[in-house]
Amino acid sequence: MHGIEYDATQYEKGLNKLVQLLEKHGQDAALIGASSKQVLPGYPGWKSDELNLKMVETRNEIMFRICHKKGIEVDDLYHVMFDHPEMYSGDKIHYIESGYQALDRQATLFILEKIAK
Repeated sequence: MHGIEYDATQYEKGLNKLVQLLEKHGQDAALIGASSKQVLPGYPGWKSDELNLKMVETRNEIMFRICHKKGIEVDDLYHVMFDHPEMYSGDKIHYIESGYQALDRQATLFILEKIAK
């Protein structure tokens, strides 16, 4: 979610450019997309809770759309952390150990499943 200062159009343009660069220079590596996780209400580092939620939703929609168009599978990490505020640290954006473990487990299983195909 770095690049908060970019609007949706700029984000989409940048993500498209990133995918193109990875396809061109990635030495035939399989690409995997991953959704962004929510920011818990009350996070002071950005804008309002409503704008934070909308930004994450919009960026995930953009990422899913671009990946679908390019045939890139997406690991939906958003739903791993959704409804699990107990896995977030006090700053409302990072995680405690159990949160990182849940994300690690999901990413590992997703990658192993992709390798097996």
